[in-house]
Amino acid sequence: MPVYRLLNVFTAETGAHGNPLGVFLDGAAIQAAERQRVAAELGYSETVFVDDVETGALRIFTPVTELPLAGHPLVGTAWLIAH
Repeated sequence: MPVYRLLNVFTAETGAHGNPLGVFLDGAAIQAAERQRVAAELGYSETVFVDDVETGALRIFTPVTELPLAGHPLVGTAWLIAH
């Protein structure tokens, strides 16, 4: 399985709190049909699969469904790509 990064989005300055987010920067390596299963296994509120880092093409999954849009996954993934 490709490697994912675990981010804590919207944390306090101390690093406390935040929303966990799994991000696969090489999401295209995971077949579309497998992404829901992977997100369910990880169990985070959202998991992001980046299909193309250059264009920002990505898909967001919860453990039970795909989301068309979600704030903390977009913020966290944008930060990760920028850094």
